[in-house]
Amino acid sequence: MPRRNFIIGCVCGSTIVLALGYFTVRWQVMTSAATTIRQAELHVRSGDHSGAREILATLMWFEPSHHQGLLIRGISLNADRMFAESIAALEQIPVESPSYEDAGTTLVSSLIHDGWLERAEAVLIQHLGRFPQSAQSRENLVRLYLSQLRGRAAMAVLQDYQRAYPEDLSVLPHMLDLEAKILTANDRVRSLETADMRHPRQAAVILALARAYAMLGMTEHARSRFQAALDLKPRDPVTRIHAAEFQFECGDAAAARHLLQMDTAAQPENDDRYLFLLCRMAAKSNEIAQSYAHLQKAMALRPHEETYVLMQSALLRHMGRADEAAAVGQEAVHLAEARKRLMVLSDQLDRRQPSAPQCAEIAELLEQLGHPGQATGWRRVARAVVP
Repeated sequence: MPRRNFIIGCVCGSTIVLALGYFTVRWQVMTSAATTIRQAELHVRSGDHSGAREILATLMWFEPSHHQGLLIRGISLNADRMFAESIAALEQIPVESPSYEDAGTTLVSSLIHDGWLERAEAVLIQHLGRFPQSAQSRENLVRLYLSQLRGRAAMAVLQDYQRAYPEDLSVLPHMLDLEAKILTANDRVRSLETADMRHPRQAAVILALARAYAMLGMTEHARSRFQAALDLKPRDPVTRIHAAEFQFECGDAAAARHLLQMDTAAQPENDDRYLFLLCRMAAKSNEIAQSYAHLQKAMALRPHEETYVLMQSALLRHMGRADEAAAVGQEAVHLAEARKRLMVLSDQLDRRQPSAPQCAEIAELLEQLGHPGQATGWRRVARAVVP
């Protein structure tokens, strides 16, 4: 019995010593945490990213949820292209943390490089909700949308910012680029294919890839991807509209019509693309009055869309209203000329030192194209330019 008590005493004593040793070391590590963080930051700034992680190793072992440590670890891993590990570190930083703003920027970079485009979008939307004036997050979200051929979504991000902060004119050149340039699929297919290969079942990526293939005339590839997008989100109105447009372009009006037969609650009556597709389908069936009614609804939403104005001219001609058709046709010509001139000015504009006449002309063209908010901004720029 005494021997047993002796053993128990030794074990308990060892445990106490170990515990005391652990807490002593932990106390030392945590009291020097600020110094450790500063040293790790210096290594990151000098480009020694693995060295930064080595410095952080002991701190992160004792305190794996240390926000500043996770931030530096995530930044260093992103720089070394270890994106999955970077994501794992940065996603642990909560929204209320002071490190969250910087963490979100690097997290988005890692997610995009790793092909997680849907997750990157969600992070950017949350980030902008918390930091609405973050230029980097705004630009990243715009680029992300453009990479998926979502030009309208990209423009909406900039328009929302302009409405919230009309005094900030720095957003105008970005809006001008979106307004003046035509989205093409050629330079986007590879990145979309890579994202789809790395992380399948991203509905937004699959839909973007389907649209890109369709734009490039790769019909069977597009058909396969549209079906995959529909399998993932069979009731999503946007997916059905794009898939229906593809089927209609391929000459399968019945399939297009079937896709547009959505539940009443899901019918996107405020989506001009949906209404214009109904317009085209009705015109194809020679239902001119019905086609014109759909077009009027679409134009109420986007009255300066050149394609819609051209369609209006054609339908008026079919309806025997030749004079009106000619006047509307001339309006379409003016819109096309304004957009063409805007494209030229967008290429010629010196973004650092714009000239007042150029800014004034851009404002006038944007007014003609139905963008009074942007026009007002460019007039302010024209007035502020030093001759």
